Amino acid sequence: MGWWTIGTIATLLIVGSIVATLALRGGPESVAAPTPSTTPTGDASVSDTAMGANGCLAGPGITAEQLRQIRAKKDFTPNGAVEFLGALVQFYSAGDPNYRSGIEQVTAEMTTGSAQAEFASITSSTAPDDGNMHASFLGEGYYKVVAATAQEVTVDITAEQLRNGSPIPGDTHGTIYGGERYTVTPAADGWILTSTGTPDQSVQQMIETAQRFQGGC
Repeated sequence: MGWWTIGTIATLLIVGSIVATLALRGGPESVAAPTPSTTPTGDASVSDTAMGANGCLAGPGITAEQLRQIRAKKDFTPNGAVEFLGALVQFYSAGDPNYRSGIEQVTAEMTTGSAQAEFASITSSTAPDDGNMHASFLGEGYYKVVAATAQEVTVDITAEQLRNGSPIPGDTHGTIYGGERYTVTPAADGWILTSTGTPDQSVQQMIETAQRFQGGC
């Protein structure tokens, strides 16, 4: 999933070993004092179908087992896809400073195809942020349902990045955000991630026009 490239609007910086994990990579930027729009744009039949998605189903200390419990709800709706992906983002971007226990099993169970290939090198014995504590903070997280059918849901997510418990300063101002596109399909045991990609909006555009996670952490 190529997780976590960071930089300002003008420059792009890939940081340490974190590029091997679930990075928010599309249009990463540093953002100063974001002011989200109260009227998200886009096709209401898609983007407004997941309003109010919870961004803190298990908390920042989410474990592999808690992620399994969230997945086991089999909430095969756009809202359920967003909430599952929010939890997945929290789990895969967490560094304590190593990735969390059971991450290899989660990759085997909850990803397939190109997404699984991207996660293949991530293990609980490696660290996402060069030995620092790391997290994606969904309290400053935004999402947009790009497409939704009974067979597949595609969601863009952007979130503020934390290092050692604090927002990461931008190269010139503000704090670091990033963005990624995720596609999931329903399966017997719950959602399964099939691919990732680059959103077609910048982080700033996501903050201004997308939905904000409710109760994010």
